[in-house]
Amino acid sequence: MEQIVGIFQAIGIFIALPALIGFIIVRSFLLWDRRARPKYGVSKLACTINTDCPTGFVCMNGHCVPAEA
Repeated sequence: MEQIVGIFQAIGIFIALPALIGFIIVRSFLLWDRRARPKYGVSKLACTINTDCPTGFVCMNGHCVPAEA
């Protein structure tokens, strides 16, 4: 009986641990990607002057658009 429990523990370690590590890595890349790109709805913000827009955006034709470098 103890051998069976040991086998299941070994299988659990060699399957669950890499899966958990992979999940953490993928999740961190997804969060990083989400922070790196501006949100899709930002360009639809209404504005009258550049100070109405968030940092990195300018007011053009009444909408905030990303500032070009």
